[in-house]
Amino acid sequence: TVSTATVVMMVVAMGLLGLLPMPRHLSAPRTARSLPLMGDGRRQGRVAQVVRKELAEVLHTGDIRGKRLETAIREMISIVDVDVSPDLRNARVKVSILGDRKDKISAVRWLQSSRGGIRYCMGKRMKEFKRLPEIKFEHVDVGQAVDVMILIDKLAADRKDEDSAADELDFDADDDEAFAEYDPFDGEEEDEDEEDWDDFEDEDFEEEDDEALAESDAK
Repeated sequence: TVSTATVVMMVVAMGLLGLLPMPRHLSAPRTARSLPLMGDGRRQGRVAQVVRKELAEVLHTGDIRGKRLETAIREMISIVDVDVSPDLRNARVKVSILGDRKDKISAVRWLQSSRGGIRYCMGKRMKEFKRLPEIKFEHVDVGQAVDVMILIDKLAADRKDEDSAADELDFDADDDEAFAEYDPFDGEEEDEDEEDWDDFEDEDFEEEDDEALAESDAK
């Protein structure tokens, strides 16, 4: 016969292998059971999507306890991205704010000081969540990033144009010889011109030429 202790050990082993549901008093600790769930990237993504959607609605309505922010400035707040930690306890929210520097500072200060009220409003809307992530706001200057990307594209286009121009002027040896053959400033031609000029300077006028010049001066 099989002893009771052996049966218990078999049941526990089968439960650990997933063949039988584990009794509550023999189950693994809560932290161990939650590890696969914590590492589930898809669950993080779903939670981030819900947080982003509900946070956008809360900011749009503006029904938040605490200090108020002008509607015009609040409407210029855009949620760029939400990053949820693996344990789903923290959410880093990246926001972009339009307007001038003063409006951006006012909006960021309001978000930081109103995190409790914002989280409270989200809790009323997200009742299916047992625990809401702690929210931390981070401002990102999207406009500056766009300017940098435009500058990078422009530099790349200029570099491409320079490379194209260099390729067009890349002559081979035959081209160089052709230009040398038709060089209008060849040294031999210059020597011939100088010899002709020297001959012209050394040439003596005949007497008839002198008489013609004298008659021309007399007139």
